[in-house]
Amino acid sequence: MNEKAKKGFYVCGIIIALLIAGVVYQYGVVKKYETRIAADYRRSFSDVADYVGDIDYDITKALLISSPAAFTNMAEEIWRLSSLASEEIGKLPVSETELDNAEKYLAQAGEFMLSLARKTAKGEVISDEEREQLKQLGEYASNLNETLHAAETDIYTASFTRQELLDYGNSFLSASSAAIAENLSGVEESMADYPT
Repeated sequence: MNEKAKKGFYVCGIIIALLIAGVVYQYGVVKKYETRIAADYRRSFSDVADYVGDIDYDITKALLISSPAAFTNMAEEIWRLSSLASEEIGKLPVSETELDNAEKYLAQAGEFMLSLARKTAKGEVISDEEREQLKQLGEYASNLNETLHAAETDIYTASFTRQELLDYGNSFLSASSAAIAENLSGVEESMADYPT
């Protein structure tokens, strides 16, 4: 083998080694990205479930409060939690229909609680009809809370591949994750009776 051929062989070897190193590096970057995205989605879903759980608990407390000032504070807190939950739903990579009714419920519950907070802040008394609507909101919150926590368990126990993330708009929900999709459909179905 002449000197020129040896040099060409070494150059090709170095280029191949650099290409392999580049591919390995990029694979690591992609894996980190996938992990981060899945963790962000899981955190957002967990936050939604936690906010809805807090809303459920706070509505129950609001029904027991007799002081207008305390009720105003509780109603404002429920409004705040509803806004936060809606914001987190917006971060989730789910189709618009999967959590559409839940998002509508959160918006309406927040607005209703804000109107009650304004009313009690003026010293007005909550009517029996409004108290009944508040009870209904509490029932929907309980139902949504249970459904979201069931889905959350599935989400935290599932593992997702890179292709699943990409196939569903970089989401961690996919057709192969039937239990999660079923629970999210359950959220939608459980909110179907809620008046919009």
